[in-house]
Amino acid sequence: MLKIGLTGGIASGKTTVASLFAKHGIPIIDADLVAAELVKLGSPHLKLIAETFGDSIINQDQSLNRTALAKLIFNDANARKQLDAILHPPVRKEITRQVNKLNDCYCVVCIPLLVETGQHNQFDHILVTDCSEDTQCQRLTQRDNIDKNYAEQMLAAQTDRDNRLKYATEIINTDASLVEVATAVTKLHEKYLALCQNTRG
Repeated sequence: MLKIGLTGGIASGKTTVASLFAKHGIPIIDADLVAAELVKLGSPHLKLIAETFGDSIINQDQSLNRTALAKLIFNDANARKQLDAILHPPVRKEITRQVNKLNDCYCVVCIPLLVETGQHNQFDHILVTDCSEDTQCQRLTQRDNIDKNYAEQMLAAQTDRDNRLKYATEIINTDASLVEVATAVTKLHEKYLALCQNTRG
């Protein structure tokens, strides 16, 4: 089975592109959803996170306060490393488990920090969603209801755009219209299907 690693900067259109592949019947594994499941109420990983970072990142109902945790790790590189050490190994293990269960021609695994965490070698193709930083900033301010300065800080905290692109096997420009992005996904879907058939043949 062909494994496609889908990645891109924050607010670069990864979710949109993944949903378009899903419309073609392709299984999508999302690292963020896997992580969310691992830190659900009562989970051992949530308990460890609370013990590591304190009650400030826990809501009154004992669920994870994602906003508080995001702000904490954004402003503290050491805290970010601690969180990565807690979550990255079980997230990778669960993604591998889900991939191994599949019997499809190809699958798409969405990992926002794929390049940053050195996982690019685990995939047959790396598909990068890309757009201008102005577009990312505009999407962030609208999506997360934050001001432009904070959005720019979030963008600056990520890996360099050019560094991400140099690992790309394919690139989808999400500055384009939704119709154009959907067309690009359809073309890639056909390409991946052909690659699968050639491999099987």
